[in-house]
Amino acid sequence: MGSMRERLIENRRLLPDEILGHTGLYSQTRMLGWEADARLLRETGIRYGRPVLHRLSIADFPAMLRKRLDVSQRVFLLVEFMFDLDEVAGSRHCVEAEFTVKLDTHGVVVQGLWPELVTTQVDVERSSSFMVGADFSFRSMSLAAFAGLEEKEVWQYVELHPTIRSFGKGQKAFSWIFEEQDGYPLLPMSRTVFAILDLPQSTSIIRGSFDTSAVVCRRRLGKFDKVKAVSRNRQSFQMDITAGTTVLFLPSHA
Repeated sequence: MGSMRERLIENRRLLPDEILGHTGLYSQTRMLGWEADARLLRETGIRYGRPVLHRLSIADFPAMLRKRLDVSQRVFLLVEFMFDLDEVAGSRHCVEAEFTVKLDTHGVVVQGLWPELVTTQVDVERSSSFMVGADFSFRSMSLAAFAGLEEKEVWQYVELHPTIRSFGKGQKAFSWIFEEQDGYPLLPMSRTVFAILDLPQSTSIIRGSFDTSAVVCRRRLGKFDKVKAVSRNRQSFQMDITAGTTVLFLPSHA
């Protein structure tokens, strides 16, 4: 007889061997003088974690679902993405961060995103533990509700704070936006999010890119203002499905 397997998702800094790449985030600052050109100012940076691929087996799901012709010709992947904000120097702090994934491989779309929406304490409780349901979508339930389930993986966030919003379900480009909320600042730590990818059975390589931005609050001339910082280049990646978690990350700019 099998048993429920619980996977804990911790809030911690990425370890060196978990880091796939790093890029700086820059704002445009205009120099003094009416003829002065704007220059790029590095506000912060972001470390991309190495994505982890979990292939979902159709055999684990109900016979009624397995009989669907379109499902039998598809592959479903649960992908675990991680990213980690750099420390912000001086009196500045990060109030918002957006992490975007854009898929370039034909026929690949995102079936589901997690966390989906976390704005209240009720959302925190709803989103803290989840599993993949019989329809290849994320399902939220408390851990107590999983009693008696066999051979099922349940993912559990040790800590989950608002505000988190996701966008792009059913599309080739999808994203999560993290915003500070009273009592929950955006501290430098690893943030882990999940996507279920739906792809043709013949697909062995997934190509795409990461794009990130942040909103930094900084003190300037005695006042606090907010400025958006973006990466100078999209960070291209390649996932080798056959090799499992192996990812080739193309050169990035720090």
